[in-house]
Amino acid sequence: AAVDAWCDAVEAKAGQVFRGIADAALQRVKELTPVDTGLLRSAWSITAGEDPTPILGKRAGRQAGTAADLPALGLDLQRVALGDVLRVVNPTVYARAVEYGRAIEKKDGTTVHVPGRGMLTQTVAELPEIAEQVIADVAGRR
Repeated sequence: AAVDAWCDAVEAKAGQVFRGIADAALQRVKELTPVDTGLLRSAWSITAGEDPTPILGKRAGRQAGTAADLPALGLDLQRVALGDVLRVVNPTVYARAVEYGRAIEKKDGTTVHVPGRGMLTQTVAELPEIAEQVIADVAGRR
């Protein structure tokens, strides 16, 4: 019985860490996202499970990624289980251009490269530190 209780406690802590990392990564990518209208920052979400598609689609004939097409994309992290595949996604049509950069043709015919902001790339690079922080928080060391 004591071993079962210990195993249950360890599993619960591991679940807290897993969900905590997902939440912290989501918050970090939002923090790094530049803001003009706020649509790009607010559209970040987490998807879970086999279907990587966020709950988003065309409504009323509008292109996905417009403000009217963005439902509440929150994920109930308490329902996420160890072993689930989680993805941080942004369905706005211009998210890729902001992340990786884009070329813009000016009126005079010249092309200017606008560098990407790399907010998701940076978040992924910071995942080891994010995980360490979450583990320390769950363990009560900070």
